[in-house]
Amino acid sequence: MKNQLAIIDGNEVFTIDEQSALNQEIDRIISAHRNNRQGINRLVFECTAALTEAENVSHKLESKGFFQRLIGEITGSNKRLQDKINSNMRAAQYASQVTLQKLAEQNLMTFDLLTAVNNKLNASVEATNELFKKQFMMMGKFFLKNRRDIVSLDLRLNAVEKNVKLLNWQNSIEYLDFQGVEYGELDDAAKIACLAGDFYELIGGTWSTSDLLLLKAALGQVGINPHHRVNYLQTIKTIADTPALQQKLLGNQIIRPIADPFYLISLGTLAKWDALDACEQYLVNGAMDVLQEQGADVVPDKVKTTLVKKYMEQWADVNLDTDIEVYDLLLDLLYNVETGKEEKLILSADQKQIRLFLTDHTQKAFETIRSAAEAGNANALYILAEYYRRGYGVVPVDEKRTSDYYKQSYEAGYPVAGYEVASALPENADERAEILDKVKEKIMDLANNGDVFALDIVGDMYYDNGRSVGQSYETAVEWYRKAAEQGYARTQCRLGYMHESGHGVEQSYEKAVEWYQKAAEQGHVAAQCNLGVMYEYGQGVEQSYETAVEWYRKAAEQGYARGQCNLGVMYESGHGVEQSYETAVEWYRKAAEQGNATAQFNLGVIYENGKGVEQSYETAVEWYRKAAEQGDATAQFNLGCQYYFSKGVEQSYDKAFEWFRKAAEQGVASAQYNLGCQYYFSQGVEQSYDKAVEWYRKAAEQGYAGAQWNLGIMYEYGEGVEQSYETAVEWYQKAAEQGEAKAQNGLGIMYENGKGVEQSYEKAVAWYRKAAEQGHANAQFNLGECYYYGRGVEKSYETAAEWYRKAAEQGNADAQYSLGFMYENRQGVSRSRGEARAWYRKAAAQGNESAKKALAKL
Repeated sequence: MKNQLAIIDGNEVFTIDEQSALNQEIDRIISAHRNNRQGINRLVFECTAALTEAENVSHKLESKGFFQRLIGEITGSNKRLQDKINSNMRAAQYASQVTLQKLAEQNLMTFDLLTAVNNKLNASVEATNELFKKQFMMMGKFFLKNRRDIVSLDLRLNAVEKNVKLLNWQNSIEYLDFQGVEYGELDDAAKIACLAGDFYELIGGTWSTSDLLLLKAALGQVGINPHHRVNYLQTIKTIADTPALQQKLLGNQIIRPIADPFYLISLGTLAKWDALDACEQYLVNGAMDVLQEQGADVVPDKVKTTLVKKYMEQWADVNLDTDIEVYDLLLDLLYNVETGKEEKLILSADQKQIRLFLTDHTQKAFETIRSAAEAGNANALYILAEYYRRGYGVVPVDEKRTSDYYKQSYEAGYPVAGYEVASALPENADERAEILDKVKEKIMDLANNGDVFALDIVGDMYYDNGRSVGQSYETAVEWYRKAAEQGYARTQCRLGYMHESGHGVEQSYEKAVEWYQKAAEQGHVAAQCNLGVMYEYGQGVEQSYETAVEWYRKAAEQGYARGQCNLGVMYESGHGVEQSYETAVEWYRKAAEQGNATAQFNLGVIYENGKGVEQSYETAVEWYRKAAEQGDATAQFNLGCQYYFSKGVEQSYDKAFEWFRKAAEQGVASAQYNLGCQYYFSQGVEQSYDKAVEWYRKAAEQGYAGAQWNLGIMYEYGEGVEQSYETAVEWYQKAAEQGEAKAQNGLGIMYENGKGVEQSYEKAVAWYRKAAEQGHANAQFNLGECYYYGRGVEKSYETAAEWYRKAAEQGNADAQYSLGFMYENRQGVSRSRGEARAWYRKAAAQGNESAKKALAKL
């Protein structure tokens, strides 16, 4: 079969050698894709578009799917061909012409495809000049000639025997009815939808040209001339506006949003009409508001029709308001339905609830899904679990219902729910492993077929320590992205976390915010909370406590414990809201009663300090215990402190030691320090300097100043370690530089005595002063000594007396004696035997022998 298509003269753009090379390349590429019906169909549409484009299309060609791959495969010695096609419209059109010619010669274009392409051609936006009008006509003749040739060839090759089911249907068609009305009494749009729906249900996508011709005869039997012309736009509109007709056509299935309606005109039109009635209804309402403000008298139906028409003009380059033969429109619908199913754009009955869930988080949609769940639909049961797990602005979060619905979904046969059931079981449970082994392959199959929940779970498999598949954050991101791009909020939230943490992708707070925002706007509570965190800390967005509070509140009001806890923190701190301990307590309590450990800990602190509630150490202990038993390390530490200091419980060094150890083993430095002290002083445990050193070191290496100071002492006196003044100085220095007054004083002593460092009174004075100015009594006394004897500073009895007094007033016995001596001997102060006696008496009461002797002399 040879049909000549001669729109472009190849000699205008290619040399003879280049034409030969181009032919070879196209032969090779067609051969590689000849069994790929989807690819061939797209190629035909794209080549047609290139040949009927009235402007430079090289940039459009480069962005096309199959044609981009075709051109991309022309490399190596033929790279010049690729460059020429990418940059020259006529060259691109010639390549398209040759491709179409070869596809026709190899009988790779089906009857219904040719009809659909010709319909697209006839509905295309009118060409802008005579040259392209001529090209439109030539293309139309080419496709019609190929249709006739296909019919001739099919009649010669096929036997007289026909599909029995199809013949029976045709013979009885005049007696069939739709909603109680016989087919012959229906309007044209209903007849077309019913015939297409019946035919597809009988034949599926494996029809022959003879089957399609038999369908043509069926039109006459229901009283409609196959050549009768109907309006493309109005016919599709009638089907879109009549849910029963759309169900008849699609077999009670639904259409996913179609990103590129360029080669699926009728399906793309139906999908857009559906969207304007659901998730894009805001566009209709917005247009209505603007028009009404301008005084225009319009109705929603007219606005929707205009939006659909303009959408298809922009994205498919067609004018829907075109008349078309009934038979051609019928074949067009069949082509669209079959192609839509091949490309997973039409969802099965089981997936209807999923699509509704992904696109509509209203109470009405929830009720629809709940009805399906009550009827035992496994997918709907899974979706109910998702609602109660994440809220979506419809129902409060409820962990028990979540768990129950996952179990019911799994029992109803949905393997994805099995993963959730298994994940809730203990890690070492035999049943957990059994379920995972049973459902893993089924989940992978569902994911490969585009099941959005399965895509998400496969992402989890790769993320969660490589459960059953081998860990790979990068692979997890790939699976998550597929689900997120379908609009699944849960996976959008996960992708946000991947970008926030830098797992599997380059870290980007900005991208994290984008994904969190998408999910949060769908009512996903975890995403709302995470978005609040981003605003609170100014990560990826400008910091705004007020906006953080808004998002925390949305999650909190849906019953999400983490959101409630975070909102409590904002009220406690007064960030983004007026400070209110009472309101903080309310939100903490809501979260705490759901088992949120952080909220339980925060409530414990609130009761311990008596902020917003009456102070109660006993109640503080209760909340600390709840959080501590969940493994909250800070709560374990605080509970240890309650036992150590006998606050709200009977003092028990043993129990304090138990809780300190739990917190210490999770890395809490203050708990590690306290354990060191308990080992040092034998409180609740047998004394062990070695153990004390071990725990002091753990805390010290985390930068805990008190532990660094104590570790320095251990080295200075050789307790639990080999004595080393040098190492003692190192640890004193670390603590002193953090402002630890005891360490500053200790470092001063080391410099004064030249232990572990070169002796320096000046440096000793400097460190004594730092500690003294923080109120450290021993350092104040030591600084007084330096002024008294003129060590490292100019001698000054007056300044010495000042520092002695500060230390003495804090009860330092040596300072009290020294101050008494200065009063007795009139050094830096006026002589006063009374003052001297008073200070001697204070020092003597503490056992200072020098003070006792001095007091006896007075």
